[in-house]
This record gives sequence, structure tokens and C-alpha cells, in this order.
Amino acid sequence: MVLCQPRLSSLELSLTPRAQDEELTCVWQLLCALWRRDYEGISAALRSSAFSAAVQPAVAACAAAHRRSTLELLSVSYSTLSLSDTATALAMSEPEALAAVTALGWTTLEGLGAWLAVAPSATVPVGGGDPAALLHALVEQTAA
Repeated sequence: MVLCQPRLSSLELSLTPRAQDEELTCVWQLLCALWRRDYEGISAALRSSAFSAAVQPAVAACAAAHRRSTLELLSVSYSTLSLSDTATALAMSEPEALAAVTALGWTTLEGLGAWLAVAPSATVPVGGGDPAALLHALVEQTAA
């Protein structure tokens, strides 16, 4: 893994987009943020209005895949989570994030409207089971 790092750094330097193409720069920033799992950077890149109609479907597909995998990660990692952190991680506004997670069975905590009780994921088994099968399931999910 350590040997790959210099290659990735040189690849990043050689592929840095030219500043005069705003759409290419926005796509590059989105892909870099996705690669680094920089949730705030992903949110900022998705809010960019520099995407043309030809690129918009690909950006929407990236956003949907990111949100799906992030929801899975959040549902197996937390039992409670703030609405603002959830919205940032999902690259959505707070009302959109609230609608998305309540559709999955998450609830707001009584008296703490900005906090969510996370419903466990139905697709990723938590604890127990065969470790090889769990690893295979995780690999399949990340490949999708």
C-alpha cells in the first residue's frame, strides 16, 4: 500500500485540470472529494452549478451512489446522529436528509428535534455470522 502512494500522488499532479475549464474543474473536485471521502467537499462539489446537461446524469448517479453507501455506513456505525451531520454526510439539505432517513425508519428523538435515532441497516448484518461472508458482502457493496 505504501508503494502505491507515490504513484497516486504523481497521478494527481499530472491530471490536475486546467483552470480555464470550469466544468472539468468541478468534476475533478467532485471525484477527488469522493476518493478522499471528504463529505463537506462532496457537498460543495454537488452544489456547484457548473455541470452541463450532458454531465448532469453522471453527477446525479455519483450523488445517488454516494448517498446510498453513506446511509449504509451511518446505519451500521451510529445509534444516534445529529441531523446537521447527517445532511453534511449525505450532501443534502437538512429537510431533504430528514425525509430520506425517515423513509428508512430513522426517527427524531423526543425533545431533541435535531437528533436522529438510527434504524439498523437491513442489508448489512451487524455482529456475528461468518467473517468471510461479511467481507464478501462488503466487497460486493463497494463494487456496486
